[in-house]
Amino acid sequence: MKIYPQQLVIVIAIVILGACGNNTKISMGACGNNTNISNGDTNTTSGNTDTSKDTKDVVYRGVTTKTGRIWLDRNIGASRVATSSSDVASYGDYFQWGRPADGHQHSNSPEIGSVQANTISPSSNSGFITVDSNTADWVRSGVDDNGTQREAFLQKTDGTGICPQGYRVPTVAEWRAELNASSQDMSSSVLKLPLAGFRDGITGDMKQAVGYYLASDSSSQKQVKFLFLDQNRRGKIETKGRAYGYSVRCIKAQSGEKAPVIVPSDDHSNSKDEATPINPNSITPGSIETAGDVDWFKIVIPSRG
Repeated sequence: MKIYPQQLVIVIAIVILGACGNNTKISMGACGNNTNISNGDTNTTSGNTDTSKDTKDVVYRGVTTKTGRIWLDRNIGASRVATSSSDVASYGDYFQWGRPADGHQHSNSPEIGSVQANTISPSSNSGFITVDSNTADWVRSGVDDNGTQREAFLQKTDGTGICPQGYRVPTVAEWRAELNASSQDMSSSVLKLPLAGFRDGITGDMKQAVGYYLASDSSSQKQVKFLFLDQNRRGKIETKGRAYGYSVRCIKAQSGEKAPVIVPSDDHSNSKDEATPINPNSITPGSIETAGDVDWFKIVIPSRG
């Protein structure tokens, strides 16, 4: 500690060994991601393919498209298959890109203003994070900027992502294959994709009349690619910010797919020289992602404070 004429600077390191031991109770994202989609993918001889059940007792079934691929029959969080493009019960949830099912995805979840997250796995029951017009991502700069960790998370098929076990978020190539098979007109597809709209990443407002469907692909400058459906359900691939809320339709993983490797993100620096500055009388969220993680913080206290 060094004392300067006008201020006091305190640098603190926080480290917890064995934070992910069996006796440690952690919130979502501290040492892994536990979503509201439970395991339970079972084979069935009736219907098209598989069935899977989430904790809301919603039963998802598999449907086979013209490409030969198997998809869920409804959006994640939807209580039923769409009966029309404007069937509200089929809209489901709205996920910010790469964010787990922590409560933000519900259409009525509160927005928490332009307070970007310090980790790609915020605590449970977090609200929808809005950003300003100059910001595209719901996490702060320096946290998974290239999107590789969240891309791997969206591709998880073990039931700990946002899709049921055996399923994952589709890639842009898989969406393009469906568009080509349907000549860009998804109105007659067995997927029955509703025009669920999207949640605006700047205002937090719900927008209707079109469809925004999540893809696992990241893009440059903190943008992501997604399937866009116009009012006639004609589709194309577009690019938008990661803070928007998108509908999710999961695709069944193919045999032989390798599980993605996810490197835990570090929400605060391991170096004293790059310590996170925090203000007196404030709250700075943080997580010990792995055993042995070190997080450094710097407090600058005015001399009269």
